[in-house]
Amino acid sequence: DEISMVMKDEILTLDEMMLLLEEGLSDVNYSMIPPSLDHVVITTIERGYSQWWPKVFVMGLNQGVFPQSMGDEGLIKDKERQELADAGITLAEGALPKAFNENFLLYLAMTRASDSLTLSYASSGEDRSEER
Repeated sequence: DEISMVMKDEILTLDEMMLLLEEGLSDVNYSMIPPSLDHVVITTIERGYSQWWPKVFVMGLNQGVFPQSMGDEGLIKDKERQELADAGITLAEGALPKAFNENFLLYLAMTRASDSLTLSYASSGEDRSEER
């Protein structure tokens, strides 16, 4: 439907249509039925949160990376956002809701394992400095 709305009266050859579909589907993420009982599923927390897994590996648990640190940056601070919201002016969410979401994702990641949970972090950064 979207293709026909954008392309309007333009007629595509079969090759052009195939190329368009390949490009459009190349960035699509999808889940599939597990091919066997002993398999590995690599997923994001958002996609895997509704299932329980026997073993879960959570990677990237470095300070400021995951959960990602959210500073009170920008032109409008969270306190000012709240004052505007109280006055009936709605803005995009600030740092506080994003920080809550990051902590919730960490909670989800750490509570999906039924048998074992392995936490991983980088011991040094790209510049070989010690990570926290």
